[in-house]
Amino acid sequence: MAFQLRDYQQSLVDRCFDSFDHCETPLLVAPTGAGKTVIAAEIVRRLVADGQKVLVTAHRIEIVQQLASAIEAHTGIKPALLISGSTVRFENERVVVGMVPTIVRRLDSLPSCWSLLEDEAHHAVAKSWGKLRDALMPVRRIGVTATPITPAGGGLGPAGFTELHEGPTLQWLIENHHLSPFRYFAAPPSQTINTAGVKVVRGDYDTSELQASLDGMKLAADAVDLFRRYCPGNPRTIAACLSLDHARLVTDQFLAEDIPAAYLDGQ
Repeated sequence: MAFQLRDYQQSLVDRCFDSFDHCETPLLVAPTGAGKTVIAAEIVRRLVADGQKVLVTAHRIEIVQQLASAIEAHTGIKPALLISGSTVRFENERVVVGMVPTIVRRLDSLPSCWSLLEDEAHHAVAKSWGKLRDALMPVRRIGVTATPITPAGGGLGPAGFTELHEGPTLQWLIENHHLSPFRYFAAPPSQTINTAGVKVVRGDYDTSELQASLDGMKLAADAVDLFRRYCPGNPRTIAACLSLDHARLVTDQFLAEDIPAAYLDGQ
């Protein structure tokens, strides 16, 4: 069953196709939770309706699977998955959703006259993404992201996008009841991790070095103290942790205090 797009989602799609009319390469920006996967599925639907074949790319298997599922639900077309171990014959497909690292190993098999939709397009300045674009030479190209800067904090100019279309802000989505409101807390300075000397990788602290300087048990106990202080009545709460080991410690500390808690990771 096709999705019913919200007004702001439809507006982003329409602005994307207006960019094509002016021979531009659009980058669509919307916060996490705004429904970028729905937007991507509608763009694919309209491109296919225009007679285009579409390659949709991402850098993680979970995102590839999510995109493929949404496109099939919205368009009725079951995309071919181009991931490690798969075999795809482009001439037999209208929509292919694939992992960038996998596709880059098969550049010789890329077709011509296809359109390209790049999800998580803040990675688009990477060399592998550029090699893919150069080999495909897409008829139309679209980027979608929540964060229009590189992981290292740089601009996306080298990625070749020529128009940026911004969707609603996170605050607007909450105020208009598209996302749930939340309160966000962090530990006071006296309880934070000592980052002196910790190296920065791609714009963020190196997790392994932070882990080495982490007093995990103390921070886990601090999380319980903060929960009791700021969350009276035990509202639903998410504790964002440094690492898998840290997350398990925090979970165990809550359970030790008879506060129901569960550990969640990528699996």
